[in-house]
Amino acid sequence: DQYHEDPQLAVFNAQLCMVSLKVICEDLIGQSLPLVAARFAHSKPDYHARYEHTFNCPRQFEAPDNAFAFAKQWLDHPLPLADAITHQAMA
Repeated sequence: DQYHEDPQLAVFNAQLCMVSLKVICEDLIGQSLPLVAARFAHSKPDYHARYEHTFNCPRQFEAPDNAFAFAKQWLDHPLPLADAITHQAMA
């Protein structure tokens, strides 16, 4: 939100950030994260069908912000790569 760089790159930046956040979530849970919705502040691009590959859920364009949603039970999902020893050292 509040992107202040080159306006011509705003859509690219939103796409990059949204995909990156989804990949990080999937890395943490060790599997694909089923989304329930995704919204984008930009207009629907000509290539909007390609969004289905990554955002296989209802998609809204010209939204008030960029976001995606998933079921809250995923927040309780155990993290398969969690390492108690490393966590203790970092804490």
